[in-house]
Amino acid sequence: VAFASFCTFVLIDSSNILDANKAFVSLSLFNILRIPLALLPMVVSYGANFIISIKRINKYLQGDEIDPETIQHEPNPHTPVVLRNGTFSWSKDDSSVLNGITLDIKDKSLVAIVGQVGSGKSSLLSALLGDLYKTEGYVNVYGKIAYVPQSAWIQNATVRQNITFSQPYIEEKYNKVLEACALTQDLKILTGGDLTEIGEKGINLSGGQKQRVSLARAVYANSDIYFLDDPLSAVDAHVSRHLFDKVIGPTGMLKKKTRILVTHRVTFLPQVDEIIVLKDGQITEQGTYHELLAKNGEFAQFLLQFVSEQHEELAEEDKEIIEQLKEKMGPEFEKRGSIVRSETLSNSSDGIRRRTMSNASRPSTKKGNTSRSMSQLREEPESTKGNGEKFKLVETEVAQTGKVKWGVYWEFFKACGLVSCLLVILAFCLSSTFNLLSSLWLTEWSNDSLNPAAANDTTLRNIRLGVYFGLGLSETTFTLTNSIILNFAILKGARLIHEKMLHRMIRAPMSFYDTTPLGRILNRFTKDIDVADVTLTFNIRLLISQSFRAIVAIIAI
Repeated sequence: VAFASFCTFVLIDSSNILDANKAFVSLSLFNILRIPLALLPMVVSYGANFIISIKRINKYLQGDEIDPETIQHEPNPHTPVVLRNGTFSWSKDDSSVLNGITLDIKDKSLVAIVGQVGSGKSSLLSALLGDLYKTEGYVNVYGKIAYVPQSAWIQNATVRQNITFSQPYIEEKYNKVLEACALTQDLKILTGGDLTEIGEKGINLSGGQKQRVSLARAVYANSDIYFLDDPLSAVDAHVSRHLFDKVIGPTGMLKKKTRILVTHRVTFLPQVDEIIVLKDGQITEQGTYHELLAKNGEFAQFLLQFVSEQHEELAEEDKEIIEQLKEKMGPEFEKRGSIVRSETLSNSSDGIRRRTMSNASRPSTKKGNTSRSMSQLREEPESTKGNGEKFKLVETEVAQTGKVKWGVYWEFFKACGLVSCLLVILAFCLSSTFNLLSSLWLTEWSNDSLNPAAANDTTLRNIRLGVYFGLGLSETTFTLTNSIILNFAILKGARLIHEKMLHRMIRAPMSFYDTTPLGRILNRFTKDIDVADVTLTFNIRLLISQSFRAIVAIIAI
């Protein structure tokens, strides 16, 4: 820029003489413009990212929200759950998943919802919670609600914190809940008992343990209404019998609560107050166990389907139900049973798909299939804090303080390549040298204005101009060279660091993932690598360039 400006000035008119006043004032103005022009591309890039981010935030903020008017909460102590001609979908644009649902759930009753996979059982509970979009109908839920989902929601905290869930810790009540939910023996196995920290997403608990912890949390909350979405699916028959008898059933801890139970366990259906049969998002039958069994309708078909799929794994209680079914249906039992079995065999692919969907909807015994916690818990009493630290699974990430050790820089420069680092220093040195020579040459050129003979000598002027051009071109060349070498060196170092991290992560023991949150791992591979790719490159270039610029300024002065 300086060369083009000076060249235009002296060549446009032979009377224009470049003196020190014009030359160095012009250079000062060029230096003032240098930083804004250098930052202009960054401003454009950040501006584009800003616009994209604003659009994303606006799209999120303008998205559909849960309508608080979907569920009414009018006082109705005798019938706390009322639904009239309800039609629901997952969003405004989706087709309805529940159609014409009408039901009345009486206070302190136990209602079971049954049906084939995909019939809308979980969707009905979601509709009562207000998570579905209501197309039409009336819904009223009166009382405090506790919800136990299919996939247990576990926090990265101790077992006690997961169960009390910000509620005051009452030892007698707490122990009763543990006993009822069959967790006493499990806590004896854990190193720290109920003060053992559960890993991220309940990673060190089995699927059945997670489901029982989720159920215990709901029981401890002492709510008025309980929505139980197949909580017995992740436990074996013996434990499910214990949970039903001690918690859910007519003699359990929740016997004075309103309970809506989604289940595939036909064993407990004779003990419930009412059964609702769903099919294709509609209620096909509704009544007591014996009433529905006498009808020989969809409920009997559901039991036959269960027998045909589980005939080799039936429990003793299930066999009693089968005998009752035979008595009610008589010879038709074998006839309809054979039809169901033939349909099952002919539609084996559909059966596999249904079982796969059912397993996917159940809590997995594998690690990491539960929802991550997004809330904070109240602090434990002082008497438990000291013991809790002994059984802490995930350590709190601590930021390093103080100066960065020189060994860290050395390892980074080795990753970038020592040869490349030396070439960058050499290129910066040569670039600064030519910059200094350009300033010295410009000083000599401006001194010609003091000599009238030299000031009017066009040959000398052209020589001055040509040499200044050569010095400026050399400076530009080495500046471009050091930028290219530096960018490739930093990119090489960042790629090598990323490959080493990935290599270590793939070969890390499973205990590492038990004690390290996934967010912390993602942060290493995103934010930290971005610092190595972008921020570190900018800071190193700025450090080297400003250092050499300071040296040149000192020498020139």
